[in-house]
Amino acid sequence: MTTSPGSVTLPAMTDGDANLMELAQICALTPALVGMWSEAATVMFFKFHQVPPPRTPVALAWNDGRCSLHVHWTQPDLQTLESHANEKDATEAAAYAVAIAAANHQGYVVRRRAHQGSGADLLMVRRGEPDNDFVKLEVSGIARGGSLETRVSQKAEQVAGGNLSRPGVALVVHFEAAEIVARGP
Repeated sequence: MTTSPGSVTLPAMTDGDANLMELAQICALTPALVGMWSEAATVMFFKFHQVPPPRTPVALAWNDGRCSLHVHWTQPDLQTLESHANEKDATEAAAYAVAIAAANHQGYVVRRRAHQGSGADLLMVRRGEPDNDFVKLEVSGIARGGSLETRVSQKAEQVAGGNLSRPGVALVVHFEAAEIVARGP
């Protein structure tokens, strides 16, 4: 356990492993949807990082906690690279895959997509909790450049709004820097 400002005790964050090729086993979304997102993630990691092994270390900052998520992915073939050639779309889809892995590492299970106007992309619950006790998850990705802190602040505002009144997490993945920043429960 660690103590944060204001004497709130938080569980210590430990390093962990994430296999982007097995995301369908850790969330409730369809294997086809999660598979497409995982493919995009392999393309984005391939642009900036050495193909595993070893796993790609990604710095995870969730509120005041810090750890490293060691991400396993496979080298994309030519068809996969060409299928995800639009970097803007690939970045967005890849960010969903990495967000599922990061949320899982923090004890959440992504259960479904959120509806338009909710202020979020996905809905998740703490592992073992009922589905009606969900938390919103707003996800964004940055391929290269840009400011993680600026983007996560924008996404925190978005997840706090919307027509779905639930607590939320804003999570941003920076692929070139291999960093994830999340703010929220």
